[in-house]
Amino acid sequence: MTIINVRDCADVFADGIHDDTAALQACLDKARDGGTIYFPDGTYLVSAALIFYSNQWLHFSDRAVVLRSAHSDPITRYLLASYSEPGWRGYSGTHDVVITGGVFDGNAALTEPATLINTVHCSNIKIEGCRFTHGARWHYIELNATENTYVRGCVFDGTSYTDVPDHLLNEQVQLDLAHDGSYGPVFASGGKLIDFCKDDTPCRWIVLANNVFKCAGFPAIGHHGGGAHSSIEIHNNIFDGPSGRGGKSRGYIFFKPDVQDLRVLDNAFLAPDASDSPNFGVVSENPDPGAMRVRNNDFRGFFTEREHHGAFS
Repeated sequence: MTIINVRDCADVFADGIHDDTAALQACLDKARDGGTIYFPDGTYLVSAALIFYSNQWLHFSDRAVVLRSAHSDPITRYLLASYSEPGWRGYSGTHDVVITGGVFDGNAALTEPATLINTVHCSNIKIEGCRFTHGARWHYIELNATENTYVRGCVFDGTSYTDVPDHLLNEQVQLDLAHDGSYGPVFASGGKLIDFCKDDTPCRWIVLANNVFKCAGFPAIGHHGGGAHSSIEIHNNIFDGPSGRGGKSRGYIFFKPDVQDLRVLDNAFLAPDASDSPNFGVVSENPDPGAMRVRNNDFRGFFTEREHHGAFS
């Protein structure tokens, strides 16, 4: 089994000053057939997406920071993304990947949109014990056309985006189809485009558990496009802070009409005790009451509505 410590590479500085992108991608490429890539303490400055492959374990120490560079041209939009090819359809792409630990930092100095981890046509992805900070206008994690995946034990620090658009579209974790504008365009080191099949495959069999979402008025989990996503379980998470902002809200959790088998269980929703914006809890626009189950959740603070089925505006 291939085991790589990225600090063993002379070209990896991990000082937050030198651009580590090419050297880190070379480490990932060495384990392209599978293996463990270990990121010790340090700040790894990246100016393009790091691309991971099937059967890899990317293990970051607790004080390993992947930081989006403020000096790349163009500014990178992704920190970590799955490898894909145009011929990969459905869930036939990158599979059996574990990403653990570390801090993924979108860079507080930047306002350009970013997604910190992005997948497409993937299966069996595990994201555990990571921290996500300084998001700007897009998402921390975006799962596109992905199945059998869980996000567990992570901390989401809330968006640093200050504008308040009409629909508050910046979910911290978004589920999406494989289509234009969902995955990418993702550019790897050297400007290489990672292309993919735009076949509109939805997500299914997704678990989000034991995470902390520090909400700042935008949704924590959901989506804002179409897609018949299914079998989504959201349990034992903490949603801390307002779901509304600037007099607007889509809720902590928001899914559109085609989503089926949504289960929201044993979570804590901690809204402010008073608010000049609405605080909605869980919203499903599917009018079928059997499409969503909401059980044993703890709602504290001021809520305009805790649970909503059907058309929502």
